[in-house]
Amino acid sequence: MARRRRLEVQGPPPGARVLAPTVTVLTNSLTPWLRSRFTVRDDGLHADVPRALLGLVPYGRRQVRMPLERIAAVEVAMALRPERAAAGLLLLVVALLAVTGPVRLVLLAGGLSLVPLSYIAELQVEVRDAGRERFPICFFARFDVRLVAAATRLEVAAREAGEAAGEVAGEVAGEVADDVAGDVADEAGERRVR
Repeated sequence: MARRRRLEVQGPPPGARVLAPTVTVLTNSLTPWLRSRFTVRDDGLHADVPRALLGLVPYGRRQVRMPLERIAAVEVAMALRPERAAAGLLLLVVALLAVTGPVRLVLLAGGLSLVPLSYIAELQVEVRDAGRERFPICFFARFDVRLVAAATRLEVAAREAGEAAGEVAGEVAGEVADDVAGDVADEAGERRVR
């Protein structure tokens, strides 16, 4: 089985040009303390997202830089997180069947908060040779993150068009150079004959 390579950030190079405004959004609507930040620079798409246990309890941050040359697709989509759904349903079942008193209320609150967090919006980035990176975002902020996705797609398309144009220009320049060299050789041959 092929091993997935992670893309960890080393920091932007000096003088990296920002191509789109930085977008800071909530990770989900239940946890205002968890915020993700996305920036499109000329060296890549930068994501600074919190790590959170089941989407609720923070335990660190993850900073990723994906070079624009390696990005194959970018989209904002809805996704199901089965581990959150299972944990939420388990808490609800335990709260309703086995526990009484104040513990029941805590388990009910936990279960009722995890079940809606199992179907979330994500920024999904397909990176060549590294697989798909997924970054959770708040359902209500998905339109803001679509601006980041659109800016990334535009920059990737512009770079690919520039590379294609460069290849075509190189081929045309090569053909023109060959034609000019042939014409010069023909002209030199005619001068020798005279």
